[in-house]
Amino acid sequence: MTIGEKIRSIRIEKGMTQSEVAENKITRNMLSAIESNKALPSLDTLYHISKKLDLPIECLISDDFDINVYKKLKSIDRIKDAFYGKKYFDCISLIEQIGYLDDELIYILSYSFFEVGVTSAKNGSFLTAEKYLSLAKEYCKQTVYDTSSIECRIPLYESFVKNVNSPLLDFDYEKFSSDMVQIVDYEFFKYICNDTDYPYTNK
Repeated sequence: MTIGEKIRSIRIEKGMTQSEVAENKITRNMLSAIESNKALPSLDTLYHISKKLDLPIECLISDDFDINVYKKLKSIDRIKDAFYGKKYFDCISLIEQIGYLDDELIYILSYSFFEVGVTSAKNGSFLTAEKYLSLAKEYCKQTVYDTSSIECRIPLYESFVKNVNSPLLDFDYEKFSSDMVQIVDYEFFKYICNDTDYPYTNK
């Protein structure tokens, strides 16, 4: 991608007009010529354009610069603050604004969707809960990070929102118990408690 193509692509993505980017530093016609590769910008012009587009100048001149990585780096501290502050809607919103996903962001999304689903279920907003639990399940499958603790618990809340009066009718208790034993090292817990009556499966 040429410098002009990058400028045009990023400008359009940000919803800015050529006049807004050009401002009073260069003419709109000059910017148009740069974007269509009919003119090469000076370093001073590039600096102005990068400042207007809120990007490091390296993004425009380097072939190796990854705009998506830059977007994530700009937002990741706010995303983590929201995540650790349990502001899961904020996490989702901040990640959606990046418009790019990697394994870390997908994991945060899956966890955030799950927590929003759980909160909705507990508040009686069953349709909302179903929607977010479904999204959590979908995103769990897309990351290399371990989401087993989320995936194991999703059916627990899904059974509740689908059949609030008799949730066990829609719940696979055996699978849940089996998964939980593995996830929380329950057998090891029984072992250190010296519970000889517990039916161990991992000798």
